Amino acid sequence: MIGLTFSQEVLPFLTRIRSNFIRYPIKQISELKSVSTLRFFELCVRWRGQVKKMTITELKDILNIPQKKLNGDVARIVRECAAKINEATKIDFHVECEFVRTGRKFTHIIFSVKNRPNILVERTQSVPPVSCRRSSRRVDEEMRLTA
Repeated sequence: MIGLTFSQEVLPFLTRIRSNFIRYPIKQISELKSVSTLRFFELCVRWRGQVKKMTITELKDILNIPQKKLNGDVARIVRECAAKINEATKIDFHVECEFVRTGRKFTHIIFSVKNRPNILVERTQSVPPVSCRRSSRRVDEEMRLTA
């Protein structure tokens, strides 16, 4: 028999663990293959029914894209992620992206996540959020694959 005891410092984290998960049907992500698309999907689940504006730098941090990548590359990656999400038949929302230029480069992106009618959502399961830490080698490999 094994017994576990938790200190008072750890207990608040354990009681709030459920709020740190994103809930969505597991079948929705079955068509999504890349890590960037999965992270982008999780953002869209959080922003469902909303319009959000963020800088390209913030988006690089969230999607774990190296800062040395050009803003145009990030725009291409986001367009591809949005297209994959919109093409997926089991996902019950639609993503629209608008890129804002300041001078010659993209500086901001505006996301609009709208519900898609007539999609039946089955059982919802908790899935832990994808970690934002990856080795730079995996990031480089993923960037080559999406290029």
